[in-house]
Amino acid sequence: MRSVLRGVAAAVLAAALFAGGRPSQAADEGVVYNSANGHWYKFVQANGTWGSAKTGAEGMESGYLASITSSEELQWILSNVGTGANSVWIGGHDSVTEGVWQWLSGEPWAYTNWNGGEPNNVGGENRLMMYANGTWNDANDVYNLPGYLVEWS
Repeated sequence: MRSVLRGVAAAVLAAALFAGGRPSQAADEGVVYNSANGHWYKFVQANGTWGSAKTGAEGMESGYLASITSSEELQWILSNVGTGANSVWIGGHDSVTEGVWQWLSGEPWAYTNWNGGEPNNVGGENRLMMYANGTWNDANDVYNLPGYLVEWS
């Protein structure tokens, strides 16, 4: 009887946690919670452009391409979510005004982790990708990367 009660209590607790912003669809394997900022993250392995990654993230019930707003968040993502050995799409762009980067989530653009020489806007690069080591590169809309990071707040 006690084990049944513990199971019910665990289910109620889990439901309460999920109601705080984590969509029910995100209960899939690979979703990780960051207690430092209260956000959920998932690496999705799927070949595609930034546009297809954006659409995929938004199709995950309130998800969006990840906004990385601090070095602590970046290190947490690399340690707990990861990208494998892949470069991935994240939610930054400067497609509204060239050189003015912003997050799809609307969070302030106050932290950057550009790779050396970036952003360089070669060929009209307006989308943000992250290398497996955590550094960033501005990329073209036609790049085809093997994955993306989804975030829920």
